Amino acid sequence: ARLNYKSSPIVDPDLEGRIRNVFTKAGVRLSKVSKLEVSAKTKGMNAMLSPDGVDTEVMITDTLLQKIAPEGVEVVLAHELGHKVHRDVPVLVVMGATQIIVVIAVAQWLFGNLGTQFGLRGAGDIATLPLLMLSFIGTGQLAALLTNAYKRRMEYRADAYALEITRNQPAFEAAFRVLASENLTDPDPPRWVEIWLHDHPSIDK
Repeated sequence: ARLNYKSSPIVDPDLEGRIRNVFTKAGVRLSKVSKLEVSAKTKGMNAMLSPDGVDTEVMITDTLLQKIAPEGVEVVLAHELGHKVHRDVPVLVVMGATQIIVVIAVAQWLFGNLGTQFGLRGAGDIATLPLLMLSFIGTGQLAALLTNAYKRRMEYRADAYALEITRNQPAFEAAFRVLASENLTDPDPPRWVEIWLHDHPSIDK
C-alpha cells in the first residue's frame, strides 16, 4: 500500500491511545500508527496491519478517518487483530494453495475421463477446449463455495473477538454500516448470492 500512496504519522493522541490500548488487550506489539493518503484516488476505506520486524504497524486510510469516529476505528482494528490472533492469514495462504491444487487435479480427472467421449479425441482435439474450460470453471466454483463458507466463519470469529475486547457494540455497528455504505456494499444481499459469491457475511448479519 505504501508504494502507491503517501503515508504520514497519525497525530491524534485520543485515537492513538485507543489503538495502543486495543493492541495491549490483544497481546500484540505495536510499532506505529500511519495514515495513508488515498482520498485523491479513491473513496474506498480500509485499515490494515503490516509486519514491522517483530512488531506490527497500523495503516489507516484518510477516507476511513474522515468518516468513522475514533471508537469506530478502534473496533475496526480490533476486528483485524482478531484475524492476526487467530492466525487467519497463514491459514488462508494454505487454503488458497490447496484450492488451486485440488481444482487442477479434479479438472484434470474430469477432462481425462470425458475428453475421449462424445466423439472427442483427447487433449490434441481442439473441440475439447470448451470441455477443459468447463472442467476448470465448474470445479473452481464448487471449491469457492467451500472456501467462502470457511472465510465467512473467520469473519464472524473476528467480529466476535472485536466485540469481546472493545465491549462497544454501538460503535461496532455504526462503523461497519459506514464501511458498507462508503464501499458500496449491499448490506443484505439475497441468501443465495451471499452463499455463492461472498467471502464475508453481510453487514446486516
